Amino acid sequence: MKIYRFMMILLCIFISPWLWAQEKVLRIAVAIYDPPFVMQIANNQFYGFDIAMMEDVCRRIGYTCQFIATPNNLLIERVRSRQADLAVSSIIITVKRLQQVNFSLPYLVSQARFLGPAKLAAQPFDIDLLDNKKIGITDNAFLSLIKIMGIKKPKVILFEHDNLMIQALRSGAIDIAFVDNPTAHYWHMNSSGSLRAMGEPVTFGAGIGIAVNRNNFKLLSVINPALLDYQNSEAFKDDYHKYLLHFSTDTPPQNAANLQ
Repeated sequence: MKIYRFMMILLCIFISPWLWAQEKVLRIAVAIYDPPFVMQIANNQFYGFDIAMMEDVCRRIGYTCQFIATPNNLLIERVRSRQADLAVSSIIITVKRLQQVNFSLPYLVSQARFLGPAKLAAQPFDIDLLDNKKIGITDNAFLSLIKIMGIKKPKVILFEHDNLMIQALRSGAIDIAFVDNPTAHYWHMNSSGSLRAMGEPVTFGAGIGIAVNRNNFKLLSVINPALLDYQNSEAFKDDYHKYLLHFSTDTPPQNAANLQ
């Protein structure tokens, strides 16, 4: 009996590392702070719509998610340089980005909106209101959109993540922020009235997607079916209602029919 027990212990010792080595992990670059898509509690513990979505997708394809906090402006680079397998955080699909990485099918419509202090928001909104203003962004894809709008002499400041930008907006270091529409709604509802969504949402890009390295077609080929399965599941409906519904009144999901 003792010999049998001893052999079982040895077997566990040798097999456990092998089993651990077989665990399939997806390294996923995510923004440090991008509510309501990505929020961080502590010790790299994340939650939000994109986190819930990726955990579901990982489960469907038999992987474990490893989320890596990353400055917004480095998300694409982390995937391009293979420091991460994927990147999510309300990443807008643009022509320029498609030259650097591949994207999954879009899972949400991409829209941008201005967010400003209540005093500025009390004025009738007009593009001329933004002339000569300091405009904060965390997504450099918005630069081209700001140029198209015809704002005169804007000073655009790129921040590493939303929290730094919101602090700058509150302190007056910037005059206004340009963010995705759900984020504008989030701060509109969670700033005790000090910040307000301004103007109408502007549709931009080809939707929000998951960034994948251009050479990893195998991973993309399993991500897309899993993403479609998720979008057609009750989990998608639950996550959308939990994280986005109250902050996306103008932004229907990519497969809105599933939420009827």
